[in-house]
Amino acid sequence: MKEGSAVRHVQTIDQPATLPFLTSPSVRAQVSLSAACVAVREAVMASADGAVEQPLRLSLGDGRLLVMAARSSVDGHAVVKVLRVSAHADTESARLTTVDGLILWLDGSGKAIWSADAAGLTLLRTAAMVSLATDVLAPPGATRLAILGAGHLAGEQVAAVRLVRPISEVRIWNRTVERAERLVADLSANTPGVTFEVIRDADEAVSTAQVVCCATASTRPLFDAASLASEVHVNAVGSYRADMAELPGDLLARATDIVVDDVHGCLAEAGEIISAIRVGALHADQLRSLAAALAQPQQRSGQTVFKSVGMAVSDLAVARLLAPGLGDDH
Repeated sequence: MKEGSAVRHVQTIDQPATLPFLTSPSVRAQVSLSAACVAVREAVMASADGAVEQPLRLSLGDGRLLVMAARSSVDGHAVVKVLRVSAHADTESARLTTVDGLILWLDGSGKAIWSADAAGLTLLRTAAMVSLATDVLAPPGATRLAILGAGHLAGEQVAAVRLVRPISEVRIWNRTVERAERLVADLSANTPGVTFEVIRDADEAVSTAQVVCCATASTRPLFDAASLASEVHVNAVGSYRADMAELPGDLLARATDIVVDDVHGCLAEAGEIISAIRVGALHADQLRSLAAALAQPQQRSGQTVFKSVGMAVSDLAVARLLAPGLGDDH
């Protein structure tokens, strides 16, 4: 070796030949939605205090491939998630989106690596964030829920809202009516005490709702803001690119409280937020992070909004709950 040349040491992790892998059913079997809510809340607050590093996600192929990462500065645990997103155009206003991918857990001790199906974990952490936001923003005692979209996120939205509000009536709209009917049949069979109804018009679906959940890959607003009740909370978790939008600009202009999962992420990726700011209907300083809303809940009144494009810190939170189930070394 020449004098002055660098010697590079590569540390290897003692890991079995087959990487431990959790399927989506395994994820759901091990972690309840209520447990996920507690974990995500703690992680969101820790992130706001600087205890979790979370860079803006990498988006490739116009959002077809997403890479997200988060690392705890307290114990060094980290996750890296790679998602493949496919939005198939049913119509311009509501598209069927499928998600698959992998989440990789890197133990802070340097002794363990394992992986899990990212689709199931993503559904769970998204539902947890919706539940947390609904709890601090929705009218107390809300019983009427509208779901716009009947794709992979829709069923979890019902569970998320029911965890914090006594929902007894759910209206479901989807551009493809047959998908809405299948979802209603499935939910009706598994959700006693709640009535479900397919509504063929989105404006009609939201007109009596006290809570609205939007879960589509729409490129234009799903409903007219004038169709909403005066006291209503709206969650929007489907659209995730700057050219997508589920919410009307008029709603953002007059909402009494606009909460986002991550301010920097939504300013970069949430199409309705970006558009509203561009036309002067909204200012960036009007956005409150979910962490701020959880720390200092405001009096609930008027029309409120929660917009999410996804946070890796929430993936870290749910993955942390899975780690003990993989053996003593994990």
